[in-house]
Order: sequence, then structure tokens, then C-alpha cells
Amino acid sequence: VQPPYRKVGAGPLDTAAVHIDTWVPADHLVARPGTGLAAISWARPHERMSIAGQVASSCQRVLGVTHARMVQRRQFGARLFEHQALR
Repeated sequence: VQPPYRKVGAGPLDTAAVHIDTWVPADHLVARPGTGLAAISWARPHERMSIAGQVASSCQRVLGVTHARMVQRRQFGARLFEHQALR
């Protein structure tokens, strides 16, 4: 494992080059030998968009559940949603 890359704004994500010395049968290869980084780099944007979609969906669900709870629950004689600080 190489030393971690220096990145802007992604300090906690330790990304580093890894060299794996192994043998893989020819019919199990997903790319030509020596082109693994290019194959991974091609797939990375698709992976990131998939993750972003999952996170956006989770956030939407959490906001919906929170809103429903704020409309339903009463505190100090009023619905939580009616308290300006919580809107």
C-alpha cells in the first residue's frame, strides 16, 4: 500500500494506491492486464451517482418522518410544527 493521496477537502478518506501481485485466470479478467485503474476510473462516476441517489432518497424519507412527527406531536399546548424555532 502506497502512502495516502493528499486531497483537498477529503482528509478523513484515506485513499491510496494498492499493488496486488496475484494470478487471475484469463476468463475471469474484467479488463486487459495493466488497465485496471482505467476500468475503475470509468466506473467511479456511476458508483458516486448511485450512492448520491441512495443518500438523497434516505434524506427525503427522514424529512418526511420528521415532518409527520412534528405535525402530530403536541408540546406546551401546540403542535411542534407551530413552534417557529423548529420550522
